[in-house]
Amino acid sequence: MTRDSRWARRGAVGGFVALGAFWLLVFAAGRLEPGYRPTRDYVSALASEGARFPILGVLALVTFGIAYLAAAVVLQTWVGTRFGALLMAGAGAITWVVALARIHCPDGAANCGHAGTNGVVVARAAGSTLGPHVHGWAVALSYALVAVAMLWLAVLWRRRHHPLRASASGAALIGSLATVPFWVSSDAPGLAQRLWLGILSAWVALVCVRPLVDLDAAQPEEAA
Repeated sequence: MTRDSRWARRGAVGGFVALGAFWLLVFAAGRLEPGYRPTRDYVSALASEGARFPILGVLALVTFGIAYLAAAVVLQTWVGTRFGALLMAGAGAITWVVALARIHCPDGAANCGHAGTNGVVVARAAGSTLGPHVHGWAVALSYALVAVAMLWLAVLWRRRHHPLRASASGAALIGSLATVPFWVSSDAPGLAQRLWLGILSAWVALVCVRPLVDLDAAQPEEAA
């Protein structure tokens, strides 16, 4: 087994562990937050200033960033695409900014930041607005990098004659994009965000599963 293969498999395992930890922490934080409804309320509110156990929400977002970094390791050492690895490394680092630039929910995470009946996002800000603004822009930038990575992997896998992987990456891109408008224009924005996060998680799993199932492959694919 080559050094790159060992790193790829370690990264793959780390990616799956990080994804599992993320969803477990989101579930636990939501259960412990008074009045919090997963279908209505955003994940970011669990890490907010005012949440009952914000450390759980912060750690959840940090672990999601780790999952992105693990995918970057796999893309570099197994798939053989430095461009894709750089995109995911950037997305992982920016996700840590998302975790640390917390929104303000002085009355608790329930109902904080969700879309009101008039379609306008309810912002119950307190103190400095820098954190919430940085948080929002960091979410958008991180997702933009992941979206480009999804598109790039779809093209790359198509070029390398892996049509199922290419189609799955393309479908993940389209599916994730389709959920975004429902964050502010539906009665269940929290559910829409969780569906988005689920698609992103599934795509990371698609990337990370290769070194664990292609046990006979000792070398990464040619660089691209």
